[in-house]
Amino acid sequence: MKTEDKSASKEKPNDLVVPEMTLPDKVTLKDLLNLLSFGPGICGFLIFAFVCITGALLQLATSFTLANWTTQDLEEQQRTFMYPGYFIGAIVLYVIFTMLRAIIAFWIVLSSATNLHNKAV
Repeated sequence: MKTEDKSASKEKPNDLVVPEMTLPDKVTLKDLLNLLSFGPGICGFLIFAFVCITGALLQLATSFTLANWTTQDLEEQQRTFMYPGYFIGAIVLYVIFTMLRAIIAFWIVLSSATNLHNKAV
């Protein structure tokens, strides 16, 4: 009986094990769009675009605030705290939005890859 069990297990095909194929330098824009199609959707991309644009505007706000502050008289520059406050606030917000941009980009790619994997399995 033991010999019959061994022969039955040899006949059973192993369909789940498939050799891996490698395609070097064959990732195209279509592949990237296919990956991102499994992501958070248009809402996620709109949030990402909003964070990117806001970060860029905050980066410009630091230069704009500094330029306006330096055009004033020396006495007025030292008397008011408005421009240094705006400058520091713009820098802090720029750093926050830059970190948010990286987190959202990571979230989009991670959710896309996870959803693609779950769909494939």
